[in-house]
Amino acid sequence: MEKQELLAQIKKMLEQGNVEEAKKFIEEHQSDSSEWVTQAKEMLGHFDPDGVAKNFKDL
Repeated sequence: MEKQELLAQIKKMLEQGNVEEAKKFIEEHQSDSSEWVTQAKEMLGHFDPDGVAKNFKDL
């Protein structure tokens, strides 16, 4: 998967409120590219259920 596809999957999980599933997904795919893993973990750290769209506006 490409970086944008991986981040889109995480975005979808977070929009559905599946934070734990998103964390698991990151861990399972972290060997694919360290750049997207860092970005994904930052998103999780700043996760705000009411402001999900703000975190992903650049996708």
